[in-house]
Amino acid sequence: MIKKNSLSRRTLLILAIYAFILTMPFGITLNSFSIILIVAAWISRFQILQDAKSSFKKPPYILLYLLYALYILSVPNSLDTKAALAQLELKSTLLLFPLVISSLRLKDVERLNFLKAFVGTVTLATLVTLSIMVYKVALLNEFRVTGNSSEIDWIYFSYFLPKQIDFHPPYFSMYTMMAALVVFYVILASLANGKRFSGYWHWLVLLLYLLGFTVVLSSRTALIAGLLILAAGGFAYLAYNKKIWFAIGSTALLFVISLIVVLSTPYLKMKLENSYGINQRQQLWMASASVISENPIFGVGSGDTKRELTAKFHQDGYSEAFADQMDPHNQYVQILLALGFTGFSVFMAYLVLMLYTAFKYKNHLLAAFVLLFMSCAITESTLETQKGIIFFVFLSTLLISTENTESFNLKGTRQAKKIIS
Repeated sequence: MIKKNSLSRRTLLILAIYAFILTMPFGITLNSFSIILIVAAWISRFQILQDAKSSFKKPPYILLYLLYALYILSVPNSLDTKAALAQLELKSTLLLFPLVISSLRLKDVERLNFLKAFVGTVTLATLVTLSIMVYKVALLNEFRVTGNSSEIDWIYFSYFLPKQIDFHPPYFSMYTMMAALVVFYVILASLANGKRFSGYWHWLVLLLYLLGFTVVLSSRTALIAGLLILAAGGFAYLAYNKKIWFAIGSTALLFVISLIVVLSTPYLKMKLENSYGINQRQQLWMASASVISENPIFGVGSGDTKRELTAKFHQDGYSEAFADQMDPHNQYVQILLALGFTGFSVFMAYLVLMLYTAFKYKNHLLAAFVLLFMSCAITESTLETQKGIIFFVFLSTLLISTENTESFNLKGTRQAKKIIS
């Protein structure tokens, strides 16, 4: 009876995680409710101490706990206690997901099914946004060129596309590109498994769709980083299988196609030509550097970053940032501001440890995820929104949690067969 109850509670927890995955690209209220479901399902297993001990055996998880501890310690260091406590609530998944994922001892198939569910919900989010936009264009006659109602203004179309589900474009692009990387992995694993084209053509169609949607979103960092990761991954796979000339040709073709697509996408072309947003970010980083230099070790406190930056922006006459109370738009700078070099060191240690693990054990999906996230963190404060923090913590703990060093290793065709077939 105990084993049956334990099994049913494990199943309940897995179902709660699926519910969470389905809400990831959608409203914050749905996200929060699904996280509460996970907490309730996890507590109902009555293994809290056992799960905590198990998670402390994994160095990456210890670093996440340490990072959260620094956020706790920053509360008394912040003048704005309310904002600091809000940061603790936002960052609570730094504690939750290591405990939950380690408690489940997931099999590779279960882990891959979570990733496929992530791909599914991201795809659903893209279809919802496109459906709303098509409705507004076709029936409400919106997003038309001024003076020519028969022609769509593609710049406005791209700009308003992610707003239909209140998803900031850089984060939406990060989600769609990660989904594309998972699909790309499934395709390569299918090839390693010896499957014919009929066995994976639908994945190829989905990959092209996700890449096309990411292009329309026109968020440069995620798009460029993702394409480079895809090109490098494809080249490495073909080269490993002694198809070097095909690898070179495919990479060259991808470059040409990407160039054509960029030149054919009005909003993306405009942003690249005008260096849209780059100058503003440079000013933000310079102002942030000045604040960091005054509080280098422990930062200004997680609750005071906006207050300190706003004061600095006002002092420098940077009215746009002052009016909007903008953050640094760089996660590395954000952590330096909030937690100083102490927090920055812990954060970087986690990223480096993930990369080390990925390359040591040839965990290709983990490597792709870390490289994509690290790139996006250069131009966005990715951990300062719920969409960003749940993306980072859930996927990183999921991908690094494996007990099998061959997991997600495309060179090990035996393992590819094991999890794809």
